Amino acid sequence: MGPGIASADRRHRGPFASLLEKIRQQDEGALDGLAFAYGELGEADRQALVHAVLQDTHEPIQPLVAFLAVEESPRLRQRLLGLVRTWGKIKRSASLGGDSTQGEARLMQSLGGLEIESLRITWEDNEINHIEIEPCGNLRLDGLLSSVTVSEAIEIVTPLLWAHIRARRGLPPEVERFAGFFGSLSLG
Repeated sequence: MGPGIASADRRHRGPFASLLEKIRQQDEGALDGLAFAYGELGEADRQALVHAVLQDTHEPIQPLVAFLAVEESPRLRQRLLGLVRTWGKIKRSASLGGDSTQGEARLMQSLGGLEIESLRITWEDNEINHIEIEPCGNLRLDGLLSSVTVSEAIEIVTPLLWAHIRARRGLPPEVERFAGFFGSLSLG
């Protein structure tokens, strides 16, 4: 007679393994519950929960992104962003309409298992007049944008964004999620 189910050698045996499996199977209630619990913990316990998630699953992206959404500590946000970059495979694309004086750009990204999100930027007379983060369900596709390489879109929007920031105009909350689009810029 072989070993019983209780003593079987399972790959992930930690306390969150079954919860994480539900999250992996797209159970939004489980993900929301985990994020809520994370947000209610003290800093040391939040760090311990991140560690437990990393130990108990080989696909930690969804919980890490959920934790990032509720984390308020700048230091822990940076740590979570680093973990997301380490574990995630981010797919990026861009579309562009108009030119450097008037137009619209959409920088889209998706992280394995999560829906696409978009940073939409519009400008007129060389000045940004609208910036928003759009989740997949809210994307307004008007057919006026052409698919371009990410570097082409970044070449157009970077000077506009710098002018916008220098003029002390606000950026949407959580815009740092799109920083990876600008990570390969050469400032020389």
